[in-house]
Amino acid sequence: MTQFRKGYLHSYGAFFLILVAFFDVLVIAGNYHFVLFANQIEVSKDLTFVLVLTLIVFISIATSHSFYRSYRTSKLLTEIGELFSYWVSTFAIIATLIFVFESKMPMPSDVLLVWFISTLVFLAISRVILRTFVYKLRAYGRNFRRVAIIGATPIAERLHHSITSNNWMGLKFSGFFDDRSHDRFSEAFQGQLVESVETLLAYIAKDDIDIVYITLPMSAQKRIKSTIDKLSQTNVSIYYAPDFYTFDLLRAHWDSIEDQPLISIIETPFVGDNTVLKRLEDIVLSSLILCGIAIPMLIVAMLIKFDSSGPAIYRQKRYGLDGKSFTIYKFRTMRSTPDDKVFKQATQNDPRVTRLGRFLRKYSIDELPQFINVLQGRMSVVGPRPHPLALDDEHLNLIKRYNLRFKVKPGITGWAQVNGYRGETKELHVMDKRIQLDLEYIKRWSVLFDLKIIFLTFWTIIKPVNAY
Repeated sequence: MTQFRKGYLHSYGAFFLILVAFFDVLVIAGNYHFVLFANQIEVSKDLTFVLVLTLIVFISIATSHSFYRSYRTSKLLTEIGELFSYWVSTFAIIATLIFVFESKMPMPSDVLLVWFISTLVFLAISRVILRTFVYKLRAYGRNFRRVAIIGATPIAERLHHSITSNNWMGLKFSGFFDDRSHDRFSEAFQGQLVESVETLLAYIAKDDIDIVYITLPMSAQKRIKSTIDKLSQTNVSIYYAPDFYTFDLLRAHWDSIEDQPLISIIETPFVGDNTVLKRLEDIVLSSLILCGIAIPMLIVAMLIKFDSSGPAIYRQKRYGLDGKSFTIYKFRTMRSTPDDKVFKQATQNDPRVTRLGRFLRKYSIDELPQFINVLQGRMSVVGPRPHPLALDDEHLNLIKRYNLRFKVKPGITGWAQVNGYRGETKELHVMDKRIQLDLEYIKRWSVLFDLKIIFLTFWTIIKPVNAY
């Protein structure tokens, strides 16, 4: 077994997290007064009340979601993403309260917006500085935890790889332990040194282990219970890593009914405050974009009328959230509107597409009216692209887990589209890959991920692929 020095800051973890929360309060309050000073606004009782209320709401939201915890095994973007969510939620609540209960804003709205944005930036910077400090400590052999893995299984192999390839976590691997016969070990452990659990207990007694991960198969319930009983007589932290990979989880998270713990196998990411956050994101983005493109949309509509006969706006039924149909809006790009029952995908050099329509489709201009769908709440700015009903019905039983894309609202742009899977799907494997990317989006969803997709969408518009 590899020996390591004892960790640093281990005994002061709780105090350290309190300091982080206190520092967040200082950042919010300090920037609040700085913005007021910079705009020559005198601090009044009303302004002080707004600040105090903001701090109470932010800390309440953050602590209720266990924000002030150890992020040892989480990436920086995960922590900043949560920080962004809680600060946006706080600002939305405060802005709503001011609008409802105040006849006059205690400060100009533009100043309030500057404070909101600049505070978010400073809070994010503080996390970067904190992470840099912690990483430096770990580079000097401080602030680490010594871990052991019980079970020579594929899960143990994956866990070991994650620990040893991510030094920023500050986890020092000490060894594998398993009392089963070697012929029951995963192939990767054949010939490797795997010590007994009794040997591990001896190491723990000498205070050489901080965390134990149990990766025994779920079928070995008696062995798992026996192992936990032995470890519970020590002071180590114990984690069980169940092999849920076989279930292909979609947005897994823990829940409970009274004292019965549950794990979601398939769930939408938009539950609780995520629902509010996603809707707020859609309203803000679609409103801003519609304000900017209203006149260009009017011009496009007029050009369509001049170019060919028929309505400027094309309406069609699509499946949306929970598989319920809705009417989608697009600029008409074809001379005739195909019926859903005899649906035919647009192909390269399709004779039905007008000259203007070809240009509109190439640069996705025909999709712009869908921002109205977003404002109506039937679509999102980012999400799986909605297909014509006939296309969905055709592939529903051909592609595994196809129906899961309806766990979220369809989007104007999506992860599949920015990865080149847009337009015609002539072969089944192309649609299969698109669905895989749609489900990957649902698994990975965050506001930052949405912003990344929006940024990449602009690039795909500049250099369009499979758009005809």
